[in-house]
Amino acid sequence: MAGDKEYCTVDAVITVVDGAAVAAGRFAHDEDKVQAQRLADESLDHDPSLQELLDDQLSAADLVVVSKNDLLNDEERARVQAIIAHEVPSTVKTVYIENGEAALDVLLGIDAATESRIDEVHNHHDHHHAHGAHHDHAHDHFDSFVVTLGEVQSDLLQDTLTQLVEEHNIFRVKGFAAVHGKPMRQVFQVVGTRLDRYFDRLWQPEEVRKTQLVFIGKGIHKEQIEGVLHDALSA
Repeated sequence: MAGDKEYCTVDAVITVVDGAAVAAGRFAHDEDKVQAQRLADESLDHDPSLQELLDDQLSAADLVVVSKNDLLNDEERARVQAIIAHEVPSTVKTVYIENGEAALDVLLGIDAATESRIDEVHNHHDHHHAHGAHHDHAHDHFDSFVVTLGEVQSDLLQDTLTQLVEEHNIFRVKGFAAVHGKPMRQVFQVVGTRLDRYFDRLWQPEEVRKTQLVFIGKGIHKEQIEGVLHDALSA
C-alpha cells in the first residue's frame, strides 16, 4: 500500500534459535506444545514440519540469535554452530545470548528505524557513545561505538560498509549520512548482508552536515573501523 513506509519499516529478519533444544536434536523446548499450537491456529500453513520451518527461518535470516547459550557445553555449542552453518551463508552473523537476556540494541536497534528522529533519540547509553567512548555491555559482551564523519559519497560509503561487515564481526550498523551535493539526509541500515539506504528529510539550515554511524558487534574496535572508513572515503 502506498505510504506504508511512513508508518513502518523492515529493520531486519532475525531468527531466534533455542540453543539447548537444537543441541538435543529438537526444534523447540516442548515440540508437542508448539505443534498443538500450530494446529489450533487455522491461519497457519500446517504442512511444513518443525524441521522445515527451522530451515526456512534460517534461510531467510539476516541475523541468527541463539538463546540459552549458558546451558550449552562446548560439544553442544559446536553442534548448534554446525547446524546453523549448514543452513546460512557465512556472511550471516550469529549472536549467542544467555540467561534470557538479549541486547535490544542488536535486535531492535534502539529506534534504528525511527527515521524521522534518529538523531533525536537520547539516553544514557547513547550519550556515553556520543562522546567517543567504547562501550562493552556488561551482560552480553557486545561492543558498540559511534563513528562521526563529514560529507561522503553515498556509493563509496555503501561499498565500504559492505566490506567492513564481511571482514569483521559486525552485527549491525545504523545511522545517517551527509551526502555530497544532496540537500537531504540519507539513512543507512546494515544487518548481515542486508543494506538499506534512503533519504528521509532535508537538512535544516542550523544543522551541521555530518555523517554519524553506530556500529554494534563483538570483538570490533573503533580505531580500526574508523581508520578504514577515513582511508576509503578520503581516497
